[in-house]
Amino acid sequence: MTLGAGSRLGVYEVSAKIGEGGMGEVYQARDTKLDRDVALKVLPEAFTADPDRLARFEREAKVLASLNHPNIGSIYGLEEADGGKSRALVLELIIFARDNALWAVPFDADRQEVTGLPVPVLEDVPVSNNSGYDQAAVAKNGTLMYLAGSLNISNRLLVWVDRDGTEEALATEPGRYAVPRVAPDGTRVAIEIFEQQAGDIWTWDFARETLTRLTFEPAIDDEPIWTPDSQRVLFGSRREGTIQVFAKAADGTGSVDRLTDHPLGIYPLAVSPDAQYVVMQTDTAEETGLKRMALEGDGVVEELLASNANERAAAFSPDGRWIAYQSDESGRNEIYVRPFPDVDAGKWQVSTTGGTQPVWSPDPDRQELFYTDPASSLVAVPVRGEGATFAHVNPEVLFDGTAYVLNPNFRFYDVSPDGKRFLMIKVNSVEEAGTCLRSSSSKTGSRS
Repeated sequence: MTLGAGSRLGVYEVSAKIGEGGMGEVYQARDTKLDRDVALKVLPEAFTADPDRLARFEREAKVLASLNHPNIGSIYGLEEADGGKSRALVLELIIFARDNALWAVPFDADRQEVTGLPVPVLEDVPVSNNSGYDQAAVAKNGTLMYLAGSLNISNRLLVWVDRDGTEEALATEPGRYAVPRVAPDGTRVAIEIFEQQAGDIWTWDFARETLTRLTFEPAIDDEPIWTPDSQRVLFGSRREGTIQVFAKAADGTGSVDRLTDHPLGIYPLAVSPDAQYVVMQTDTAEETGLKRMALEGDGVVEELLASNANERAAAFSPDGRWIAYQSDESGRNEIYVRPFPDVDAGKWQVSTTGGTQPVWSPDPDRQELFYTDPASSLVAVPVRGEGATFAHVNPEVLFDGTAYVLNPNFRFYDVSPDGKRFLMIKVNSVEEAGTCLRSSSSKTGSRS
C-alpha cells in the first residue's frame, strides 16, 4: 500500500514518505486527533496475509507497548485499513540535531534501528559546536522549545570579575571554553576546550600565561575538578563508553587512571578537602542523585543523596563539614546545605527565589556561599556553621551575569582562592548573546 502526501490512514494524515525496505514503507504523518507527528510503518501485503507472521507481529507489538523507558522509542498503536488488508505500526519519531536544524527519523524500537531516512522538521535551531548538543527540548505534552539563530561559541573569553562586576581579561585567546576550575593553590585553572565533536581538558598557568593540553583522547573529556593539593585533575570522560571518572597528574606526567565503573555513567563534582572522598552525579532516567566514593578505597560508589527529586551540583565547604547542592524538590531549583558525611543530620534551604550551581568561597575566613539565580545574577550568602548548627543571612546579588555563559546544569564559573574574584566565561559574539528561546507551533510528540 503506497500513500501520498495528504492521504489518510485512519486518523493519520500523511506528510511525506521517508523510507522503505523489506519490512514495508515508512511515512511521516500527523495524528489529527492527538495533534502530534508520528512515523507510520506500513507493512507489506504479504506480511498481513500470513496469519502466523501477523500473530507474531501483534504479540511483539504488545510487548513493546508495555515498555516505558526514555531511551526506547515508543509504539503508539496499530492501524488497520481496507478491511484489515493493510496494517501499519504507529511509531515514535526520533528528533535529533544536525546542520543547524532539527531532523526526525522513524525508529523501530523492537529491532533497535531506524526504519527510514531523516527529514528536517525545523530549521534555524543552533547546534553547539562544543559537543553537538542541540539547543532544544520537548515537553511531555509535545511542545518543542528551541533557541533560534546560529550559535557561535568559538569566541568566548576568560575574564576575572570582582564583586562589583569590574572585569579583568586573561591573556588567553578567544576559544570554545567551558567549566573552568581554579586550582586550590591559585596557580592554574583547568578548563574544557572543545574542538570539532570532541573535548579535552587543558590547564592555564596564570603566572606563565601558558595553555597546556592535559588530555588527548578523541572523545569528550569534561567536568574537571582538582584534588586539594593541586597535583591531580579528575574529570569525566566517554573514552571507554559511558561517562566515567578518570584522573591524571596535573603536570601531564604518567598515565590516565580510570576510577569508576558505574553501569549508567557518572561524572565528578567535588573532592572533599581532606582528599578522602569524591562526590559524583548520575544523570539518567534510571538513576538520579548524588553519589560518593572513597578515593583510596575499592572503587565502590555509594549513595549520598537519593530521592525523587533531581539533585546535582554538589560543592564542599572549605572545612569539609558541609555540602551545598541544588535540588528541584520544591518544583524549582533551590540551593540546600547539609552536613557531611552524615547528610541526614540536618538540612537548610539557602536560596529564596531559586538558585543553581553553588560554590563556596575557598577562604575559610570569609564563610560565604555563592550561586546563580534565575535572573542570571551571581549571588552571595554569608553563612556560619558551628557544631551541628548551620545558619545564613539573606542572599545578596553581587553582579549581573547576563554577559557571561551560565548554565543551570553545569557550573561555568569558579572562585579565586581568596574569594574576592570570579573566573567567568564571557560571551563574545552577537550570535551567542542574541540567541533567544522560542516555542514551536508544531508538536513532535517525541523526546529530543
